[in-house]
Amino acid sequence: MQIDKKSRKSNHGFSLIELLIYVGLTAVLLGLFSGVLVTILRLQNHQSASNQVLSELNFVMSRIKQEIRDSDSMTINSQRIIVHDASGNTKIELTSGAIIIDPPDAGATPLTSQRVNVDDFTYTEKTGSNGVKTVELSLTFSYISDNPQQQATHSLTSTALPINQ
Repeated sequence: MQIDKKSRKSNHGFSLIELLIYVGLTAVLLGLFSGVLVTILRLQNHQSASNQVLSELNFVMSRIKQEIRDSDSMTINSQRIIVHDASGNTKIELTSGAIIIDPPDAGATPLTSQRVNVDDFTYTEKTGSNGVKTVELSLTFSYISDNPQQQATHSLTSTALPINQ
């Protein structure tokens, strides 16, 4: 009984060509997946920075509007907003890239974290025809990072008025 060489050859595993093809395909797929992973990580970094900026921007705007709403009156000048109520005067101002609130019963406290810079804090007092004073507020915050993937800047504009006027 003689064994055919062709049938014996097919039972010995992969040929060198097949092995090179499989290794090449695996390398290409790993390269593609690593590129996708890097892109996902970059987007995650940017989104994380953007979320922090938006979160702090909304918090600061809400806090300033609440202080204005709860006040009896207010004084606005080029350096700060001062809201007056029964407990005293609360000052709100931009100092060294942070919004600082200084209530009468506590010390000055930054409303922003050290990871966020306040690029712009503008406010304009307007008086309506009915004598009601309103304040137009505009804030621009940016994320502080040397990493270009974590650069994020957002702005918010709103209006507030003292309810107790």
